[in-house]
Amino acid sequence: MAESAQDNFERYFTEKIWDLIPEIYRHEDGLAANPGVLRDLVEIIAEQTAILRRSHDRLWEDPFIELCGDWAVPYIADLVATRMVSALTPRNRRVDVAKTIYYRRRKGTLRVLEELIHDITDWEGKVVEQFRHLARTRHGLDPLPAVPAGRISGTPPGGTADLRQPLAARRSRTAFDEYCYTADVRRHTGVNGRFNIPKLAFFLYRLQVYRVAAATPFDVGDGLRLACDPSGRDIPLFMPCRRAENWDDWRTAQPWELPAPITCRMLGDTLPDALGIAEAPDDTVPPANITAGDLSLWPIPDPGRRLVVDPEQGRLQFFGAPPTACQVTYHYGFSGEVGAGPYARPDVEQRVPDATIPPGGGPIDATTLLNHGITQIDDSATYGPLTSKLKVTDLTLQAANYQRPYLRCNCPGAKRP
Repeated sequence: MAESAQDNFERYFTEKIWDLIPEIYRHEDGLAANPGVLRDLVEIIAEQTAILRRSHDRLWEDPFIELCGDWAVPYIADLVATRMVSALTPRNRRVDVAKTIYYRRRKGTLRVLEELIHDITDWEGKVVEQFRHLARTRHGLDPLPAVPAGRISGTPPGGTADLRQPLAARRSRTAFDEYCYTADVRRHTGVNGRFNIPKLAFFLYRLQVYRVAAATPFDVGDGLRLACDPSGRDIPLFMPCRRAENWDDWRTAQPWELPAPITCRMLGDTLPDALGIAEAPDDTVPPANITAGDLSLWPIPDPGRRLVVDPEQGRLQFFGAPPTACQVTYHYGFSGEVGAGPYARPDVEQRVPDATIPPGGGPIDATTLLNHGITQIDDSATYGPLTSKLKVTDLTLQAANYQRPYLRCNCPGAKRP
């Protein structure tokens, strides 16, 4: 620590001690047979004094894990009863102890429980205190029922459920349940013993959410009915995680802030962050012209809007003239970064393409593909089929980082899977 300090303590104490020596000795030191011996001795004393001064200053910093020296980290770890792994680097050992102190200060709060879910599994989660869902008789010390009533059902805490709201009924036994239940004193195994005073319920969202930007939807056949997935499959559309990145701004999550499939009733709360639909480039359909609906048995009658979206199946149905060059930006859920996907690929970043395919999708001219090089697609549109034959010898065709284009093969008569 003394070698890296820029506090000039050595110079300060040297001059201070030198001024304390009588002037006659300082004068004679310059005229002696070995001049400067006294000055050198003073500098040695000043160097040790500087070390002592820094040690005193560190006494105010060493009790804090953020400021202490590396030697003090194991002692602080012993105070908070955490066992450090010996293979950790000095920085990781400090982070390990700091995180333990961070958890201990917030022990028993919902915030730290949800943060533990994220730190350990890298998943999103929501923790619910089950005693808040116990049915009971209200007393005079309770707040007014209308203040903490359920957002959807209007059910007061501990009161009788209002079953007239279908959305509230669909959310029963989920992280956003608004109903109250009688106490279950059985041992907590599975769904038994869940509603009791000391019980906590952990709801985990294990799927990762990935964003596909400006993809080409699959045309079912009439230009008005489209599937968001370029392959034509029915996939549920997901919400992006919209929780605050800083845990100091934590608050309990709402249904539209967690990475989960979008329901029809929730679509209005998630537009336009979760879904963007353009009839042509730079011609986005405004949210006022979009409505949610069930397209399981499409086509459906005209609802008076330009577009109907079924987020639970990933289907679109336009009304009026078909869109000219529709593009869809959506999110889908998957267990991890496996196969093709709009996520970071370090090996792609390290390879510089020799040529790029013009963006926008459509047929690919085989003559634009380098047979001895790397050809790159820079967007997530749908490409193919090839307009000419290509004899492949050493061809590399790759997607740009964070892009997921879709390639169609030359398959006559190919139909939607």
